[in-house]
Amino acid sequence: MQTGWFDVPVKVAAQQPNAVQSVANARDAADFLLHRWPREWGRQHYAARSACLAVLKGTREPTLAREAFAAAAREADILKEDLEMAENQDLPFDRVVTVSDPVGRVEIGSARQARDYLQSADWPSGGNQEDALNTAQAALDGLLSASDARDRFIEAAQQAGVLIFE
Repeated sequence: MQTGWFDVPVKVAAQQPNAVQSVANARDAADFLLHRWPREWGRQHYAARSACLAVLKGTREPTLAREAFAAAAREADILKEDLEMAENQDLPFDRVVTVSDPVGRVEIGSARQARDYLQSADWPSGGNQEDALNTAQAALDGLLSASDARDRFIEAAQQAGVLIFE
């Protein structure tokens, strides 16, 4: 079983007052989600558990678990630093796109999330994964807009038959 190290740890509120915990890999994220989660389990919590499990099984990249864990922490209002957005290299979509994935539903809310998901996804045939990936990267490079990346991601997801909501 993999550990699934994150490129940048996710900082969340710990159980002690004013304490911050750094979660640096999928194994620690799964443990935190199952044993130390301070709130009621929401939709993002369940998605994060599935993502962590997929990373631990070796079927997904750690980036997916990191993003899902950060989204769950944001949903539970325990995210201390949203490092991903702080990098100023992400372009949020105006609306989240939801796709069907072997580990469950995955919500894609930005050009970076689209790029990272497309890099690690087992994309079905019939969807132009490479074109959507290139468009997301071009948006991150400042050559296209977030709406261009979102539109191309939706088009590829429709072609692949994995689009749930746009």
